[in-house]
Parts: sequence; structure tokens; C-alpha cells
Amino acid sequence: MKCSRCVFWWAGITAVITAAVVTVIVLHESLLTAAGAHLLRDDVPETDAPYGVVLMGDLTTTRVERAVGLYRLGTIHNIILMREKDHLFRGTPSDIAPADVFRDYLYREGIPPENVLFLADCETTSTVDEAQCVKAYFKGIKQPPPRVVVITTWTHSARAGWTFEKILAPMKIEMAAARLDVVIPQNWWKHEVGVLSVYNEYLKWAYWKLKDWRGEISSS
Repeated sequence: MKCSRCVFWWAGITAVITAAVVTVIVLHESLLTAAGAHLLRDDVPETDAPYGVVLMGDLTTTRVERAVGLYRLGTIHNIILMREKDHLFRGTPSDIAPADVFRDYLYREGIPPENVLFLADCETTSTVDEAQCVKAYFKGIKQPPPRVVVITTWTHSARAGWTFEKILAPMKIEMAAARLDVVIPQNWWKHEVGVLSVYNEYLKWAYWKLKDWRGEISSS
């Protein structure tokens, strides 16, 4: 009797595992695409947003390129930059960081200096830091905006939107996703930079969701 039950039990386990493996083989591209798409948030920003915030964490120019495009369309009127603490080049005359380089890029692209807001006192280490830095800036101006456009790489866009909405609530947050080389949700697993970006992003989602669950992310 016991042996019959064992055979039945193992047959069931084998069937489940086989079905799971077949499902992954048949649907793996759909599942992987869904995993990439889950990280993407690209809203259609309304026009005339007073501010666009370019997030750090990427040494390429794709984020500032997207910001320039939005500025030229009239979607945003001012572009906010912050320094990323981990990427400061210590020992240079002004402790240069990628944000300094991006600021010069914006100038070269014809963005007037008065429309590039460089929050030099902020040295951020995370998206949470960036959101809190922006919130502090808005608290110090006469008319805080009702909405802001946040610009970042597409793999980071969903988490960044969630973070800014938590910290800047009830301000409306609109996300503008920048490209990641040739990597898109439909092919990220075929490129090293895509695999690293998606893998790291899911790790960061888990980390910050845990921090939020523990009440360590605050809008105050």
C-alpha cells in the first residue's frame, strides 16, 4: 500500500515538474518579456510641466538626451540635476561628478543656463535620496509645482515612479523612460547590459519594498 502511494506521489511530482519545464521552454520569451515590461513605466507627459528631473546612476547620456527632447517639445521648462555621491571624482577642483558633465551637455544642446537647476548641495546615493532632495528643493520655493516629470532609464522607471510618488505625495509624478542602448523589454536577456540591469533592478525592488514594509521610507 505504501509503495503504491509512493509511486502515485512521485508520478504527481514528476508531472508537475515536467509541466513547469515545458511551460518555461514554450513560453520563456513571453515570460522574460513580461519580466522586462514590468520594470517599464513611460507615461505620456502633459505639456507645460515646470520641472523635469534627470536621475543619476547612468554614465551614458540617454537620460539627458530624453530631457533635451522633452524641453524642445515644450513638455518641461526646467531640468533638475543632482550629484551622485558614489561617483564623485575626488581631488578634482570642484569634485566633478557625472551630473557636472551632463550639465555641460545640456548647455551645449542649447538649454539656457537659467533653465538648468543644478542642486549642487545634494549628494545622493539612491533614488530615495534623489526624491527627498527634490522634495526639499520644492519646499524652498514660492510655488511648488503640482506635477513633475521624472526622467530615467526604462529599467529603472517603474521603481523610480513608485519612489517619487511615495515621497512627493500628493504631487503628480509622470515618468519619461530613456533608452538603454539597444535593450528593450523584448530582448533584454540577449544582452549583457540588459541582464545585469534587469537582475539588479529586481534586487533593488525587493530591497526597497522591504524597507517600505518596515516603515523606513517616509514622505515627511
